[in-house]
Amino acid sequence: MDALEHVAAVLDASKAGQPVPEEAVAWLVDGLTEHLEEGTPLEQALGLGGGQGQDKARTRFRLLRRAFHLRQAWELCDGEGPTDKSRELDRQVRRYEANIWPRQQHLAAPPAGSSQLRAQLFHAFKAAPVKDDGQPRIPAFRQLHEICAAKPRFSLHSDSENLHDKGEDEL
Repeated sequence: MDALEHVAAVLDASKAGQPVPEEAVAWLVDGLTEHLEEGTPLEQALGLGGGQGQDKARTRFRLLRRAFHLRQAWELCDGEGPTDKSRELDRQVRRYEANIWPRQQHLAAPPAGSSQLRAQLFHAFKAAPVKDDGQPRIPAFRQLHEICAAKPRFSLHSDSENLHDKGEDEL
């Protein structure tokens, strides 16, 4: 398991009121011990800091949450096959990005009465890391299709729900 999978295991078990898997507990104890006894920065001791040229765990976590919500939106799209569904999602994403997100980006939750698709797009945009211009990083069609048509690899919690996602290689 990599560090984000350990984080997912701890969060999943904690949110579900279940015991944390032993492997995740050992990872957490080892990291905390290294931090407290040797003074290693906690993010580094837990293996969460990105090395040079790599995303930090927070960015990777946000990408996973974004992928989860995009995948949920994709499931709601019409299409005869995965490519058609991805084309429809891309169309919906671009429409949302241009016409709706500018009015909703300040909100904490999607407006009451939002369709399931629009609610998932809202969460995807909120979860996404931001570009230099402050706008969310939302992938173009090809990457969107790769994210949504792929099978999820592991579970990852957000603040309010269980998120099932694939690893960072899909992001």
